[in-house]
Amino acid sequence: MGQELIFDMMSGNDLPASSVSEGTLVVLAVLTLVYGSDQADLIMLDDVELGLHPQAQRDLIRQLRRVQEKNPKLQIIVSTHSPYVIDEFIPEGVWLFSTDSEGCAVSKRLSEHPDARRALEVLTTGEFWSAEGESWVRGEEPTARVAEEPVK
Repeated sequence: MGQELIFDMMSGNDLPASSVSEGTLVVLAVLTLVYGSDQADLIMLDDVELGLHPQAQRDLIRQLRRVQEKNPKLQIIVSTHSPYVIDEFIPEGVWLFSTDSEGCAVSKRLSEHPDARRALEVLTTGEFWSAEGESWVRGEEPTARVAEEPVK
């Protein structure tokens, strides 16, 4: 009547697709897309972290980077709300989006934050983004300022 996708995993063998997590199915779909024979030049993934454990989020981004190394023409754009995914990028590669008072979209790289250089000496990219959010992108004062002098 039809085909059934069966998984052999550490947690068990001969598992039907209906028995595995949504995150597993999403990763399978993404990897099928990027490794497919009719490979695209641009792939956009919205909320790439959904259904994935934090380590699986990191692993997926690392795997996508390996794919890009083999195919430099391929551009992959991901949106996320996960500091674990953002940790896999340098601040120059993280674009933050917000809307201004007129409802227009504005964006800046995380590296453009006025305290980025100092903050990233002690915080990961994801930690810094989590602490600051996007309000500074639209010209509002950053939520936290990194001290100029160490606190004694």
